[in-house]
Amino acid sequence: MDEKGLQAWSEKLDELRGTRQQTVASKVLASGGPPNLEAYPELIKESLVSLMSHWWEIEKAAWKDNPPADTAAGLSQTKKEMDTVIDLELEAIERERANTREFAAFNTAAARQGLEQIENDLRRFGQDLKKSYAIKIDSLARSARRRERELSAGDPSLAPAYGSASSSNGLGLAIMFVVGLILGGGGSVYFWNQNNAAQKKLQEETTKLAMEKKQIIDGMILLQDTYYQLATGKLLNIPDLEKLVKTKQEEFSKKRKAIESSIAKQKEALIKKIPAGDRLDKSLEKLEESRVKQMEEVNKAEEEALIPLRQQQKIHKELMDR
Repeated sequence: MDEKGLQAWSEKLDELRGTRQQTVASKVLASGGPPNLEAYPELIKESLVSLMSHWWEIEKAAWKDNPPADTAAGLSQTKKEMDTVIDLELEAIERERANTREFAAFNTAAARQGLEQIENDLRRFGQDLKKSYAIKIDSLARSARRRERELSAGDPSLAPAYGSASSSNGLGLAIMFVVGLILGGGGSVYFWNQNNAAQKKLQEETTKLAMEKKQIIDGMILLQDTYYQLATGKLLNIPDLEKLVKTKQEEFSKKRKAIESSIAKQKEALIKKIPAGDRLDKSLEKLEESRVKQMEEVNKAEEEALIPLRQQQKIHKELMDR
């Protein structure tokens, strides 16, 4: 994607993400209760399909207005860009969910399982999108190669499709060709190779800069969105998150101590009540199994309570390191 396309895509991406957040707020979170997990996946998939459709139109326009000097390199770069766009958007969707208080508070075991299934479903959907657009990119590259062959065969009617920049390059190549004739065949090949190498290097550098710019823009959008949610109280800051994590850990630590104390009293009572032997051993064994089970339940509940808080801590720290 060229500079013009990147600018158009950045603006469109911001608009599409805003639309998605508004739709999720109105159709998934509007009830005031738990999020509507049945409606959520389809809304996200529709958003991804719309987003990729707009990306594809901008990408096709970039190939038409400013075709890559090396079709094979352009094909590889476009596929990498497509993979990056889908991966970054899936990450953005995950951040949106983590930054939404309704989702963060929805942390029962059943809810966590439901959200995990949705995440896996969206990853599979993302892979399907990649396969679909890889086919479209291959088709675009085949069309570009066919046009190159027609141009090399001398069809002048196809030349305008490559724009004024390509016309200038064609004039430069013609001059090099004449110089090559004067110097001999070896000189012609040399100038031709030099021009192709320079065009390829310029294309690679331009694409690299464009991707770096896009990453910066994505980072600024994320920072702006997080600041807004912090300012409006939708998110907790790092000190508040740390206090809440500490409070939760203390609560579950007390539960574990209460279990240990209860088991110790029961064990003492059994030893006093039952004579030493197989019967006492079996009773103590059952008591230990009960202790282990209770501890596992407490540990699992603690993990479920802390996951959303730690996810938010991680997001904040990643933003601070940018």
